[in-house]
Amino acid sequence: MIREATKHDLVQISEIWNHYIINTSYNYDSEPKAMSFFEEFYQEKKQNGYPILVIEDEKKVVGYATYGQFRGRSGYKYSLEHGVYLYPNLQGKGYGKRLMTALIERAKKDGHHSMTAGIDTRNQGSIDFHLKFGFQEIGTFKEIGFKNGEWLDCLFLQLML
Repeated sequence: MIREATKHDLVQISEIWNHYIINTSYNYDSEPKAMSFFEEFYQEKKQNGYPILVIEDEKKVVGYATYGQFRGRSGYKYSLEHGVYLYPNLQGKGYGKRLMTALIERAKKDGHHSMTAGIDTRNQGSIDFHLKFGFQEIGTFKEIGFKNGEWLDCLFLQLML
C-alpha cells in the first residue's frame, strides 16, 4: 500500500535515510540526522505542498519517496528533484518501482514539468532504475562531493513529465 506519510512514519524514514548516510556514498551527508531534522523535513514538505509517500508491506513502512523544488529560485518552480529510498534488504522486490510510479503520477497531477535525480556514480543500481523510467543522463559533476576521505562524482538524470 502506498500512502502519504504521517509523523508516525518518521522513525522508519529516519532509519532508512540514516542507513544510507552511515553505510554508503549515495547520500553525501556525513553525520546521521536527529529526529528533529525529520520533523522539520516533514513540516517543510507539507507547508510547500510536496508529498512524502511511504510504501507498506504487512503494515510496516519499507520505503519512502518525496520531491521538492529543484532549486530555490522562482524560475525553478516547475522542476523537481526527488528521492526514492527503501530498506536495503528490500531492493529488487518492486517496491521502488511502485513508489516511483506513484511519485511521477503525483508530479504530473500537480502540474510539474520535469524531475531530476542526482545520483552518486557508484550507485549503478539507482542509475539503471531511473533509466528504466525514461530518465535521461544529463551530465556528471566530477568530484562535487566529499565523504569518507574520497571525492565523489554525481550524475544528473532528468525526466520530462
